Amino acid sequence: MMFRLLGPLRIEEGAPALVSSVKVRTVLAVLLLNANRTVSSDALYSALWSDEPPTSARASLRNNVAALRRHLGERGRLRVRSSDSGYLIQLEPGELDIEEFAAGSKRARAARLAGDWAGVVDEATGALALWRGDPLEDIPVGAWSEQAIEGLQIARLELLEWRFDAEITLGRHQGLVGELAHWVELHPFREELQRQLMLALHRSGRRADALDTYQRLRQRLSDELGIEPTPAVQRAYLDILRDGYQPVGSLTLSAGEDAPASVVPPSAPPAENAAAPAHPRVRTTRRPIAVSSGRSGRLPVDTRVFTGRTEELSWLLQLGRRAADGSDSGMALIVGIDGMGGVGKSALAVHAAHELKGEFPDGQLYIDLHGHTPGVEPLAVAEALGQLLRSLGVAPALIPRDPEERAAAFQDRLAGTRTLLVLDNAAGLAEIRPLLPGKAGSLVLVTSRRRLSGLDDAHLRTLEPLPDAEARALLYAVAGPDRIPLNSPAVTELAALCGSIPLALRVAASRLRNHRSLQIEEIVAELRDEAGRAATIDMVFASSLSALPASEQRLFRLLGLIPGPDFDATAVSWLLGDDIRNARYQLESLLDHNLLQQPSVGRYRFHDLARLFARSLATSLDEKPGTEAEPARARLVDYYLYAAQVADRVLTRRNVPEPCLPPAPEPLPIPDLHDAESAQFWWRAEWANLWACANDTKTMRGRADAVAGFSTAVGAFALREGHWPQAAALHQQALERARTGGDIEAEARALTELGRTRLTQGAVRTARELHEQALPLYRDRGDRFGEADSLWELGRASHMGNDHEAAAALHQQALAIYRELGSIRGEANALWALGRSLRMRGELDSAAEHGRQALLHYRRIGDRQGIANGLWDLGRVADLRGDFEESVQLLEEVLGLYEELGSRVGEANALSCLGRALRRMGKLDDAAKRLEASLVLYEELSEPHGLTLSRHDLGLVRWGQGDLEDATRLLTLVSDTYRTYREPVGASRSLHELAQVRRDANDYAASARLLVEALDHSREAGDTERTAEVLRHAKQFAAEAAAAFPTA
Repeated sequence: MMFRLLGPLRIEEGAPALVSSVKVRTVLAVLLLNANRTVSSDALYSALWSDEPPTSARASLRNNVAALRRHLGERGRLRVRSSDSGYLIQLEPGELDIEEFAAGSKRARAARLAGDWAGVVDEATGALALWRGDPLEDIPVGAWSEQAIEGLQIARLELLEWRFDAEITLGRHQGLVGELAHWVELHPFREELQRQLMLALHRSGRRADALDTYQRLRQRLSDELGIEPTPAVQRAYLDILRDGYQPVGSLTLSAGEDAPASVVPPSAPPAENAAAPAHPRVRTTRRPIAVSSGRSGRLPVDTRVFTGRTEELSWLLQLGRRAADGSDSGMALIVGIDGMGGVGKSALAVHAAHELKGEFPDGQLYIDLHGHTPGVEPLAVAEALGQLLRSLGVAPALIPRDPEERAAAFQDRLAGTRTLLVLDNAAGLAEIRPLLPGKAGSLVLVTSRRRLSGLDDAHLRTLEPLPDAEARALLYAVAGPDRIPLNSPAVTELAALCGSIPLALRVAASRLRNHRSLQIEEIVAELRDEAGRAATIDMVFASSLSALPASEQRLFRLLGLIPGPDFDATAVSWLLGDDIRNARYQLESLLDHNLLQQPSVGRYRFHDLARLFARSLATSLDEKPGTEAEPARARLVDYYLYAAQVADRVLTRRNVPEPCLPPAPEPLPIPDLHDAESAQFWWRAEWANLWACANDTKTMRGRADAVAGFSTAVGAFALREGHWPQAAALHQQALERARTGGDIEAEARALTELGRTRLTQGAVRTARELHEQALPLYRDRGDRFGEADSLWELGRASHMGNDHEAAAALHQQALAIYRELGSIRGEANALWALGRSLRMRGELDSAAEHGRQALLHYRRIGDRQGIANGLWDLGRVADLRGDFEESVQLLEEVLGLYEELGSRVGEANALSCLGRALRRMGKLDDAAKRLEASLVLYEELSEPHGLTLSRHDLGLVRWGQGDLEDATRLLTLVSDTYRTYREPVGASRSLHELAQVRRDANDYAASARLLVEALDHSREAGDTERTAEVLRHAKQFAAEAAAAFPTA
């Protein structure tokens, strides 16, 4: 018998049967939604009579149940059972369509995780075929069914989206457009469907329709909800605009994929089995590079109208194609473009990069080094490398701290790829050299105001002002058709007045394009009357600005107050104290007049020279008392602080409760930061602005509240993203300000945050000292939450310092206070940390008990990150006890949670531990699949520790499967890593195992050599047990060799 709820309610046994009575159908539906579980009579009364049940309700319910039993035939009484507490319908597996749908969805999800896109399509198609309409569409909806129906509809949409993703990844986009358009019409605010429709249209050759789909969505969201599209939709639009898109299902990792972890507890537990080097330079399988759409990453939007530079562009394209074929030399090809400000260096480099991107399929990277950006510090080498590595998908926590290690990791990621790298606005050679790839196949375009003659073997070109013909052509192109009379002598004079500098030419021509009544002769006369030619570009800026409405002139001046390198309409709305529509309109007008640039959708910035001019106007505001400079700065700081605190609350779960934020003042907007993805996208887009704001003396003057707020909120993000020195600087600044102002509460909090940062940096002793300073401050103030938090952090520092006894004692103290205060999250985290310390001490029963208690609390508060971490620890305890089946069960659940959370490190660690447990159970084929999947993730994350452990376990699996060659390959990689980084324990073990593999291959000579090396390392490690085992095998294998190959 089959019961179907996904549409009109039907019972099938041979032919479908309709239950005619509405009340009987309702009883059956309620029971089926709770199949194999007792439903109370009260719940059935509520479903049948939404208001007050009649006095005959009990008898009526019995009659309806009896009718239902008759309808179900001979087994009706056995199926529908009654008890004192209510009624239950008993079903066998495969008899309920919603359960079959859930099972199919689960299989589709597993296929998706494994990258089996054909499997996703098959499973999703089968599950979706069960739907015949809206769930229970022939039964009146009530409170009893609303939540279940809504859940089913959401699950259906999610499965549809998975199927569409898989179809697009498999290149089956041609037939999807109509189906996607249908679902988009039904669910116009389902942005994932809109993104998929955009992609299917683009792939089908309908790029204009794809872009139009985005614009209509953006307009609808703005008009009806007052929000922007999600970061994923914006990235898709930007990719399509640039005529390229990374398939959703490809096994490449972008920086937006690695969802951030909570500060408390960590996002994913570290692998703990064998010691491994901190950052071994392990070569990995190369994959196409997917990059983020943040400050460094994909190419900026190409210049709207690129005109001229014919000779230079031809030269660049020829060099680029030579670099792509790798035949020029054994090194990456480097091109240096220098010239004065405004001469068009960046525009030429970006335009050439867009023209060449098809030659470099493995990726295109862009980074602005801010070498000559007024008011912005040039990007430090370490920070630039960090941004580039994050753009290549390296998890922030896995980026080396040492600049040389970062450079090595960056070069290793690019080795063997064809990648185009644009280093824009470089200050000099010292900033450039560490960023250069080392191998052939890549192209580097560098722009600078300085001649880069010290770059060995680089191809250099200095850009001069445009030749007369190209200058005139640029004026005609930017002004638009019919705006300048052909062969007008005013064109030549205007070009000369602008010094034939492209930036000045664009600004002047934009006035003609945007003001139809203005004639070229008027602009020429206006500029001719200005005194001197030394300030040609400022003169053009001033002339163009004076023609704008007063509101836009005001905005241009106020934009000069912004300390960061770019901004969006939301920030500008706060700067102006106006609503976002006016801010966006004025920004677009400045963009149209070439007074602003738009490097990516929704973000604006100055050209360096325009910024310098705007800052000079802003300085004049500062010099006049009573101007709006200070209020505008205050509003800007208020925005950054408010939005940072909102985003921080989305991403960070703290033990200490935080006060609710007040609503934003009207009519000022706040960005849509409702989930982890949107919050993370905002953080990454605004990081440079937040950092610049925190370090700008004028902006932060008198703002002790902002200094403390930035320390907590911005510091937490900086810690997650690997900006550890900047996080420490923010906390140090807050600490000094608190001590100067005598603010004990702020001092204690800054000490705690600084201690947490120092611990992340590996400075365990310093971290302990800072927390020890904070603890008495909290106690003196009677701040029990602060005291508990400080004890918890001290326990973490002790754990990191391998003092697990002290860690357990500190966590016990923190636990007692959290319980006293009723802090469920604090109690959960303390129990989790205590269980971890007990596990490290070998007290497995107690560790498991504390872990289970922590898990109950995490489930109670819905902390999925905590649930995942708690299950992971319980899985590790089960593994150490030898209960591999329980370990596998727990780790399978952990894997699903980490996948949902977007924690790639967590997924990789769970897969690795699963593979190890399955290997120990003797399930070698299953173990191999899990370990291979973990290797893919570890390679993409450049996570060396996990990579080494998974290679080791997979090598043992291959040995067990009889694949001695692959076992040799993997264990050789492992032993090489351990030997290179002088890890004698790991080296002796892997060499010993490798010797046994070679013995099984009858390669006794290699086995003997490996045993000698293993013996040296085991003695170095003081491992007497391993030493004895190696010696025993040496004797045994020598005897076997003598017997197998007797001397003549």
